Amino acid sequence: MQESTRLKIKTEAFITTAQDEALDTKCHKAKILHTTNDPKCRMCKEKDETVAHIVSACSKIAGSLYKT
Repeated sequence: MQESTRLKIKTEAFITTAQDEALDTKCHKAKILHTTNDPKCRMCKEKDETVAHIVSACSKIAGSLYKT
């Protein structure tokens, strides 16, 4: 018997997409979709804009928006 996670299907799909790093980030657009040449973060412009960078490593977001 499979246990329910109590998540909506849309929520579970979004989490899975984030884990697979397939969200619409600039890095994904540049390296997978080839629709842009610039994978750098739109906030700090220092590192590639990946899910991991946005969630935990962006210096601009860390100083302000994470706290909010």
